[in-house]
Amino acid sequence: MQTPLRISVREMQSTRALESRIRDHVMRLERFHPSILNCHVIIDASAPHTTKEAAVEITIGLKVPGCEISVHRAPGPEQGDLYVALRDAVDAAKRFVRD
Repeated sequence: MQTPLRISVREMQSTRALESRIRDHVMRLERFHPSILNCHVIIDASAPHTTKEAAVEITIGLKVPGCEISVHRAPGPEQGDLYVALRDAVDAAKRFVRD
């Protein structure tokens, strides 16, 4: 990447484990598509939510030559794991980059 990975965590405490997992996923994505110019991962717990909606939203913004990609994921009530939602968001970004 031409610019360093940016990680923003809003309205929740970031942990080393979370940031490490984000970095691992982005490194794999970068190996898949080495021409990524920049990447910004946002973990946002500030969005209003009810018991039927996710408490955390994940947005990944990527810039590759000629294209900007934005992926938004929120774990559903049956999938409430933040790490699974992160993996799904990175997988979706990989599909966009591939296409």
